[in-house]
Amino acid sequence: CNIFKINPKKPYPSSYNETLIRAKNELDKDLRPEIDSPIGNLNQYTVIFLGFPTWYEHLPKILVNQLEFLDMFDHYVFPFNTNEGSGFGKTLDDLKKFTKSKYIKNGFTIKGTEIRKDFNKFKTKILEWVKKCIDFVDNIHDEL
Repeated sequence: CNIFKINPKKPYPSSYNETLIRAKNELDKDLRPEIDSPIGNLNQYTVIFLGFPTWYEHLPKILVNQLEFLDMFDHYVFPFNTNEGSGFGKTLDDLKKFTKSKYIKNGFTIKGTEIRKDFNKFKTKILEWVKKCIDFVDNIHDEL
């Protein structure tokens, strides 16, 4: 299992409110922040766990920027996110559009403020979701 982190060349502010202002500007102007070290391809993977914050009900534009350059048509994508009340909002539609994956699977969504307050409270739910994903993946590999 490899973990890739998508970082902007110009870091987001450490202040949550300032980050939201920047995110809103990127969304309103359809900006694509430059990525520090873009992911070249994911061809060696079948399954992608994709984590992100939901900003104004959409994927962060830096993630959109990365997804537009990846071929994920035949990948199984398991999304998970943090939000502040919108759940997945419109992000699943965004994922279908920008990944072009035919396999967007059930995801896991949680309020960021709640998980920051008490991670252990949600740990069991997170692990149950991961277990379901692994069981699904195991069944895929049995069929291949």
